[in-house]
Amino acid sequence: MADKLKEQLKRLHDTGARRFLIVGVAQIGCTPGQRAKNSMHECDEEANTWGSLYNEALVKMLQQLKEELGSSMTYSYFDNFNSLHDIVTNPARYAEKIGLPLPPPYLSLRGLLKWRKRESAAVTGVNFASGGAGIFDGSSQFPGQAIPLSQQMKHWLSIHKALTRKLGRSKAQIHLSKSLFVMVIGSNDLLNYIRSSQLRRKSTPQQYTQSVVDRFKAQFKTVQETGSRRFLILGVAELGCMPSRREKNSTTHECNKEANMLASLYNKALIKMLQQLKEELKSSMAYSYFDMFNSVHDIVSNPTHYGFSDVTSACCGSGVLNAELPCFPVSNLCSDRTKYLFWDRYGHPTEAAARTIVNFVLSEDTQYSSPLTLTQLVSS
Repeated sequence: MADKLKEQLKRLHDTGARRFLIVGVAQIGCTPGQRAKNSMHECDEEANTWGSLYNEALVKMLQQLKEELGSSMTYSYFDNFNSLHDIVTNPARYAEKIGLPLPPPYLSLRGLLKWRKRESAAVTGVNFASGGAGIFDGSSQFPGQAIPLSQQMKHWLSIHKALTRKLGRSKAQIHLSKSLFVMVIGSNDLLNYIRSSQLRRKSTPQQYTQSVVDRFKAQFKTVQETGSRRFLILGVAELGCMPSRREKNSTTHECNKEANMLASLYNKALIKMLQQLKEELKSSMAYSYFDMFNSVHDIVSNPTHYGFSDVTSACCGSGVLNAELPCFPVSNLCSDRTKYLFWDRYGHPTEAAARTIVNFVLSEDTQYSSPLTLTQLVSS
């Protein structure tokens, strides 16, 4: 095959063609047609071997042809085999860039007429998140505002049943062991402690943060016991640096030290709990902990390095730091949201900030991720 292609390339070259882009063969064993041939839907290794052998011969032929033709031929060889291999083994890194759909919210899948959509989503992924939710049931700022983690766990068990029904118990367990579970929660529980004089009288910051982590551990084990094995856990960011928590009676609007201290205590307890849980569960659990606290701290400390000019005030709001009221349709809007770290008074990131943080999460650098990077986690 490579020899035949060489003949055709030389014919093109003889007509005056000088610049060539040559694309190698992809992992043909990972196409749906090849995967469908085995019960586990794994890639066909024999087909992939043929693809790899062809690419090796192709690369060698191009090098030899370049030596023969000298400066009258210039080419670029694109390694389609390994590029697609990276996407298959690490889809999270490329999901947005290649247009993979976002997982649907759980509540959009409820109802008797949506059972097919529900079973399909159970295989590809579901979003159980709820804005303002906490690990404790009463952590929302307003009653009934959000779906707490305990209820999200019930929703997951419902999806787990749909997955098992569609794939069968054995295949469902294998599918779950390869799936990634992302858990981002805890901030609202800490903010609730700051707001509540009753909670502060009842327990010290150390006692409260430990109780939050203990509750989270119980919920975490509920997910793990259903067959989930790979987890991405995000710590809590610098709560004292979000616009609504910064010192208002100051020209520099410093971060609130008490709120940051509470976040730091929680993160330390969370890291310790994950380490202990890993020791208990051994190979039946793998995780990556992402350090939101220090990653956001680095952005706040050196905003221009990351393309931001304002890391103290909200892009949408009103009053001091644009943070005295939530973001409404009639609120003041910043002129360039790509230059702001925070979108609103609650510390929600702008799209530009979210992209920066996601780049941190997807990075193979271990500066903010431990004990594994996300790439190592999904490849394990």
